[in-house]
Amino acid sequence: MLSRNQPQVYARRLRAVLLRSIPLLEARGIAVVILAGVVGVMAGMLVTAMSQIVQDLHGLLFG
Repeated sequence: MLSRNQPQVYARRLRAVLLRSIPLLEARGIAVVILAGVVGVMAGMLVTAMSQIVQDLHGLLFG
């Protein structure tokens, strides 16, 4: 019989906690990927809009 402070008991408990937390970690990872995609799309839209503004100003000033 293993006592409470045996390394095998700690390893078994740690393994159980890690296995239970895998779905939560996957959900967090998916959320991070989605948020990164949204930020990328927003950055692309801002760059495109700024480029269009610069082109329009150039046309007004030098056109």
